[in-house]
Amino acid sequence: MDFTHGTYIRNIKSAGLFGGVQIINIIIGLLKTKFVALLLGTNGFGMFSIFNSIARMSGDITGLGIQTSGVKKISNCYEEDHDRLNKSIISVRSWSIFAALCGFVITLLMSPLFNLISFGKSESHLLELIFIPFAVSLTTLSGGEIAILKGTGKQSKLAKLMVAGTLISLIISIPLLYIFGTKAIVISLVISTFFTYLLCCHATGLHFSNIPSINDILNCIKSDMALLKLGMAFSLACLAGSGTEYAIRSFLSTNASLEIVGLYNAGFMITITYSGVAFSALEADYFPRLARNNKIGDMLAVINRQIITNLVIALPLLLAFMPLISSILPILFSHNFMGAIPFVKVALFGVVARAAYLPIEYVALAQGKSLLYLFQESVSAILLLTCSIFGYHLYGLIGVGIGTSISAFIELIFVTVYTHYAFGYKPSIKVIISTMASFIILYATYAIIE
Repeated sequence: MDFTHGTYIRNIKSAGLFGGVQIINIIIGLLKTKFVALLLGTNGFGMFSIFNSIARMSGDITGLGIQTSGVKKISNCYEEDHDRLNKSIISVRSWSIFAALCGFVITLLMSPLFNLISFGKSESHLLELIFIPFAVSLTTLSGGEIAILKGTGKQSKLAKLMVAGTLISLIISIPLLYIFGTKAIVISLVISTFFTYLLCCHATGLHFSNIPSINDILNCIKSDMALLKLGMAFSLACLAGSGTEYAIRSFLSTNASLEIVGLYNAGFMITITYSGVAFSALEADYFPRLARNNKIGDMLAVINRQIITNLVIALPLLLAFMPLISSILPILFSHNFMGAIPFVKVALFGVVARAAYLPIEYVALAQGKSLLYLFQESVSAILLLTCSIFGYHLYGLIGVGIGTSISAFIELIFVTVYTHYAFGYKPSIKVIISTMASFIILYATYAIIE
């Protein structure tokens, strides 16, 4: 009992550390979003979201999931001898350099296709798109350094890095957007990722100064196929997520307008950013702990306690957020974005399901079952895309929000059943009751408000 109580306290403290950092990041990010919304309007904000979606999706295609797959490799060696740890760090850095080079070339070659899919034949933004490969490569390199910090348990240093990176992005982006408007969206992204990479190098260089040589990189490509296999699966899984987001935005851009994309992105940012407060400790603390527990029996307790922790943190915030969104949204963006309010209210229900299924989704990754993880994330992406498009055809933008929540609850059921048969996971009675109670309480709040 004392152990369980102590674990809950540790989970909440970890969530508190990264949740506190996330709140600071949110405040800084909201300032940036506010300025972007005011300077660019709904159309420009839609364009802003599309460019960022392209950069993220391209990074997922080519990044080998270094920021997460590298954590497993390093965390497995962290408590062993120093030489193995050094070799694992060299391996992660070698793969991140290789992935960054591949990412640059592939994204550059795909720029004309991105331009056609995102904006159709009516307008061209190819000149801006050819600079996105620089941002993609720098983000991949930063991911390798972040994996080192996560795998070696440097949570406080990682927390400071997150705040500094967000602050630099704000300081760089706003003046450029003010002077050059939408033409500065991609350039500000590139400059921000460059300074973030410098911060990452500074953060890890103080403790781990192992710089891979060309021979190290070539040897890793030839011999370290385990990381490549897991990384490729994780890249495809991430692509399923970011590709779906990009597909939804492109669908809205070509079937509706950039204004609708801007409203959708505002609502999506609020919902996902909100979720980030409750779930920010998952990758930084929960996943490394899960990766160290090789037996499913040990994992069960870790997973169920993390789900309870997520719900305990998320539900009060959801209950406070639901009635305040009508007042908060125009403050965060502007009155031009009030059309996103119905979307946000119905999409918040998906956060409850997200709190429960995210810890379960990490099991396949922690077990190194790359193909199973890829299948799991592919199903998730298909659900979100299908429900969102179908919802838009039925009810417009609010239908997309309803589809988002429905897909989240279907995913919760699927992931629970899938992980049970694949790994023997069983949700505790406490997890089942807590999840159902959270949804009922949130729905009651929504019904009262409406």
